[in-house]
Amino acid sequence: MIKNKKAGYFRFAAEEGKYELDDLYILPEYRGQGIGSRVMEYCLKKADKPVFLYVFKNNLPAVRLYEKYGFREIESVTSTRMIMQKDPR
Repeated sequence: MIKNKKAGYFRFAAEEGKYELDDLYILPEYRGQGIGSRVMEYCLKKADKPVFLYVFKNNLPAVRLYEKYGFREIESVTSTRMIMQKDPR
């Protein structure tokens, strides 16, 4: 929340020996302010197991953000989506 306004949403939950970061979405008017990075840091700080997520391949800003935090593609799901994962430190 920024100034008591919702800036976006995400879900971070345990899934079969891993964590899933799901539905990370920052509203357009709040993008480019480091909010996505803060969400990533928050989730990864809590993770003691691998973290995975689904992302659209053509969503380059999201893919770059995930790569910045050490995520790598582990599976191509369709021609438009992939699974990325980061192992714990």
